[in-house]
Amino acid sequence: MAKKIVLIEPYTCLPVDSGGKLRIFETIKELSKRYEVGVVMFYKDKEEKLKTKEWLKSIKIKSQFIKTESRSLLSFIGEGVPYWFSEWSRRTKKRMNFEYKDVVIVEFSQLLDVVDLLPKETKKVFVAHDISSVSFWRRFLETSWLKKWMHFFRLVEVYWYERRYLRKYDEIWVMSDNDKRLIKKIYDVDNCIVVPNGVENIKNIGGGDGDEIIRLGFVGSVTHGPNKEAIRFLIDDVVVEMERRGLNYRLYLAGRDNLANNNKHIINLGYVKKVDSFYKKIDMLVAPIFSGSGTRIKILESLSKGVPVITCVVGREGIELDNEYLRTVNLEKEKNPKTWVNEIIKMKKSRGKMNFLKLSNELKKYQWKEIFSKVVI
Repeated sequence: MAKKIVLIEPYTCLPVDSGGKLRIFETIKELSKRYEVGVVMFYKDKEEKLKTKEWLKSIKIKSQFIKTESRSLLSFIGEGVPYWFSEWSRRTKKRMNFEYKDVVIVEFSQLLDVVDLLPKETKKVFVAHDISSVSFWRRFLETSWLKKWMHFFRLVEVYWYERRYLRKYDEIWVMSDNDKRLIKKIYDVDNCIVVPNGVENIKNIGGGDGDEIIRLGFVGSVTHGPNKEAIRFLIDDVVVEMERRGLNYRLYLAGRDNLANNNKHIINLGYVKKVDSFYKKIDMLVAPIFSGSGTRIKILESLSKGVPVITCVVGREGIELDNEYLRTVNLEKEKNPKTWVNEIIKMKKSRGKMNFLKLSNELKKYQWKEIFSKVVI
């Protein structure tokens, strides 16, 4: 008899417009092939709830949806505290009433504390999409002096939050060996298993037109701090350097709520339903991700489409590939736009000479079906 598993998610998985939602979608899809799966999801948008509920019903998965309560008018601290520490958030979580069976899988840091609401006899698994204290530490280092006090306050609270609750789980799934090492070092927790992010299919769809125009792309919404920082660096630094050199370029931005600009060479595509249409437009993905943690699905996805990537040390964390399709800007030069433009020019020149067959063989270990076939619950 198949084990009964309940997944607890902080938001719906449809539409799949972020790496986190894609991970949720693929986890449900793959685990339901081998186990009896139920889902608890918190939501804000009614339309997203209905779409997700319909999909879950089509694959015969029981679900419970809980409306996330609005922030209290008394919550005057604003950005000073991550929302999962607030009283309204705790009240929301207590409304779960799913029938918990053999295993409960909890995803994302904002739900870590639900472990206190679960039966003692249930196996408890936490999926660490990133290490929040590491993300907050990097944001603290990057932010202006006027905001450092706020980020330091968040960092301390997040650190003790993770320290308290990570130890209550029987098993922790991390995105990479590096995350496993960091959790051991920071929290002295040694029950981590690497279950990396991945891609569904590997197929070379081309990209760019092979002319003199350099077509760059970036995927991600500015609602996520590291993405906002990356887009600003691309627009304010990389683009300015490209124009100074007189290069003919286009920059395509895919994602919700991206920054408005008046540059005719920067095209805001908004949310892209069919990602292949985006990757067919560009020569390369440029991902100056300087903060956050975890593994960037956008980089793996781009590579799986045959579109090369230029990123930096933090951006490629957890991606174990040694291939010409993936280039990394050195840590010492990662904030220098001249270095990025030099790499962009090199990538453009070598674009048509790359060996996709070699890349596809290296990427097979990052296919979702391969990843979850090795997971034993």
